[in-house]
Amino acid sequence: MSLSTTSRMITACPKCQAKNEVIVGSFFNAITGLQERKVGRCVCSSCKHVWDFDEEENRKAQQKALIYRHGLNDLAAEVHEIAKSKGWWDEEKSFGDLTALIHSEISEAFEEYRNHHKPDETYLNDAKPEGIPIELADAVIRILDVCARYNIDFDAAVRQKIEFNKTRPTKHGGKKL
Repeated sequence: MSLSTTSRMITACPKCQAKNEVIVGSFFNAITGLQERKVGRCVCSSCKHVWDFDEEENRKAQQKALIYRHGLNDLAAEVHEIAKSKGWWDEEKSFGDLTALIHSEISEAFEEYRNHHKPDETYLNDAKPEGIPIELADAVIRILDVCARYNIDFDAAVRQKIEFNKTRPTKHGGKKL
């Protein structure tokens, strides 16, 4: 690879998420002439953190940051407002009923599987999206709705559980599945 051009880009600091301008070099494959990647060294203007910039890694980091900046609690609030506006909260529901509704969406995903649909397949039925991914999305939507209703900090709960799972032994619990 050989350096052929430099350019300026905006990237977020991986430590504090402050926006920074970075000068990156575009490297090209000398044989094919195709651009391989853009790389550079960054110093955050806010926290002075130093890191190596790689365009592909930056893209992944920004997607991850977007998920966390507009995270599960934000989605939960949006989902709950939509559910209320559609009349789903005109009458109070028990927590048991709400968890049964979550379970029903998982059961619908399983029924899609039993009907020979692939796990990544979506299709339309009279303009309504259907398939395993849609039913799983419905389950997540119901979970988020419950979290918003009960003021559960779902972002924190998911992060706490992920961090705990990192500490668990392989196949903890000794169960078959």
